[in-house]
Amino acid sequence: MKTQKAELKSKLEKALRRRVPQPVFNKFDQDGYIQDCLDGTLEHEGGAKENFQVLKRMVARELDYLRAVRREEEQERRASITDTRGATTEIELEPTHGSYMSTRAAVISEVWSALADERPDVTEFRQTVLGENLLSPEEASTIVNSPSNALGEFRALELEKLGSILANDYYGWDEEEAVWYVLTGKAPQLRPIRLRARGESPVEHYVPLQYEVTLSVLPWVHATEVEHVYCSAQKQLLEEPPRKAAPRTSARVLEVVQFWWEQFRARGPMPSWPAWCELWNQTHPDKKFSKWRTFREYFFRGTKEAQPRYVRVPQPNPSAEGQEVPAAEEYTIQAIQSYRRIGDRYIEATFE
Repeated sequence: MKTQKAELKSKLEKALRRRVPQPVFNKFDQDGYIQDCLDGTLEHEGGAKENFQVLKRMVARELDYLRAVRREEEQERRASITDTRGATTEIELEPTHGSYMSTRAAVISEVWSALADERPDVTEFRQTVLGENLLSPEEASTIVNSPSNALGEFRALELEKLGSILANDYYGWDEEEAVWYVLTGKAPQLRPIRLRARGESPVEHYVPLQYEVTLSVLPWVHATEVEHVYCSAQKQLLEEPPRKAAPRTSARVLEVVQFWWEQFRARGPMPSWPAWCELWNQTHPDKKFSKWRTFREYFFRGTKEAQPRYVRVPQPNPSAEGQEVPAAEEYTIQAIQSYRRIGDRYIEATFE
């Protein structure tokens, strides 16, 4: 039975392309899910493949949760959030596995790993600490879960620093997976596109809900892939994402809104819409309105068009298990992993 469970753990790590710490595996074993998967009872009326897929999804969610917790702890440690007014929402999108681009990224990562195998800092650590022997996933998990106890404080800091250096030298590598590579030799997952959105939670009367998006792209990624991932982000962040076929509001409509707010701030409110229209005609004799109702219509239409309407907390894109995902839909926010909340304002939400 131990052999079956060990084989199942290795199969999970291969399918997920990341390590499954022994404590995580033990948790699912203690809860009976491992045995249910082996017995074929985890997914009723399903075969071995269906049972494995259910267990895979459960373990993936648990690993995502743990990664989010570690990320939050690291962010707090580095005091990366300095704005004392409000909460920051961070979102990260990652590609699904099995696509051409993911496969190409895996090839590149293997080549980089071969180069890194010859680095003096990597070889020195492996010789001095590991005795020139790469570790099994179980042995590596023991170190990663409690590095100070397993290696001592100095070596633990050295390992952490080495992972950070590798992630900095090989663009697209993750620090945690770089550490795993040092211990086990397994090539880290290369992320050719990283998209992060940083949002500001609203402060009543002063700060609206808003986001900014940052793309980090390796140059060999095709431009259409970048467009797809950005469109995916818009779908998550905006209540009404822009449509290519939809006609845009004319510049004049937006000019009316800008004019209204400029004058409101300078003069205060006007007595009526005809007065607003007359002020416009005096200021813009080349763009006069013959009817004040048209001016008012432009104002309301432009106001609706100009202000982006964001989703409060972005929701994941649903995807059917096992379905072949086309390149255009390759990038999705899979799940909200963690958030902290003070009052009615979110401090952080992490997506994987």
